[in-house]
Amino acid sequence: MGVAAEVLAESDVATARGVLAAALLERTGALNAARVHVGVDGQVTWFRTGPAPDVPPERMPTPEDMRRHPLFRFHVDRRHDGPVLLAELVRRGYDIPPETMEVNDRLGITVHQLSVPVEPPGPETGYDGWMLVGDEALRPGIVEEMVEAQPLLRGLDRHLRLLGELVPRAACPLLTPRESVVLAMLATGATVKAISHRLLISPRTVHKHQEHLYRKLAAVDRLSAVLRGQELGLLTPPQPEAPGRSSMRA
Repeated sequence: MGVAAEVLAESDVATARGVLAAALLERTGALNAARVHVGVDGQVTWFRTGPAPDVPPERMPTPEDMRRHPLFRFHVDRRHDGPVLLAELVRRGYDIPPETMEVNDRLGITVHQLSVPVEPPGPETGYDGWMLVGDEALRPGIVEEMVEAQPLLRGLDRHLRLLGELVPRAACPLLTPRESVVLAMLATGATVKAISHRLLISPRTVHKHQEHLYRKLAAVDRLSAVLRGQELGLLTPPQPEAPGRSSMRA
């Protein structure tokens, strides 16, 4: 996807996710895109884009609504992590409960739905992914196209999640958002191998990001880079030790 560079260059997570959503809509021909997380604890979080109806929070789908949805059941029960169309599940014999149809009517969306997970689903993890909804049937071959795009989508999604979780001031002109994420992970003690695994990039790419942020921070190693990052407000400062407790850090 040609938007990858634009997403990685954007320091505001919501804006970057909007860029990604717009690209998915253009790629699939869908009318609505929603980044959805359904946790095993019952928590549901949304990022919606497109001409979504103005629905008050109390009328949004509940965790129970999400768990009875055929796409959720298929992904979580079967641990299926590939893109799938709701219409295909119906052809396989999955029923759409009346409660799910009532939710669709309430939200003003059709049954032309495509699910693209970005993390492995399962009973222990729930569901994390994009739901794309068309006004009419999505074009043939879209599932195969999204299978090809899925690895890049997963990498960008992880980047945005870590940018939001680990970087307190992402809009720093000194470092790129990607370098800010790598610095924050270095501060947690993550190795190059661990960072590459988490961001779905090669260790060589991680080393390149390290070289760039060391140069920009005038640092010579991980420790000096982390200290400089804390000094500039790029990292969350370490919490003080509780009174009466000895430090376990060198």
